[in-house]
Amino acid sequence: MICGAGIGLLEVLTAGAVTAAAGIGALTLDRAIDRLLDWYSKTEQAQLDHWSKQLGIPRRDLGKAIHKVKEAANLRPNENVTIKPDGTVIDNATGNEIGNIFDEL
Repeated sequence: MICGAGIGLLEVLTAGAVTAAAGIGALTLDRAIDRLLDWYSKTEQAQLDHWSKQLGIPRRDLGKAIHKVKEAANLRPNENVTIKPDGTVIDNATGNEIGNIFDEL
């Protein structure tokens, strides 16, 4: 699953706003948001590394193929998709198959 770490950027920022409203200082909130964004980015990179190895595709080529599939399906780059072991790409929002990684290589 790419970008499917279980927590979205909007959820992170919303949680930060709620925390700020609860009276936690801005500096602490900024640090917390920075840490969450860093974790989110590392998780996404780890997922790309995983699927690159599983599919036997160089990471750079995998990233480009995912971009092409999302673009063809009119998805934004930050929208989450699931990649199946056969390379099928599923739109997480709709559950629809939107393409295949191997068709874009």
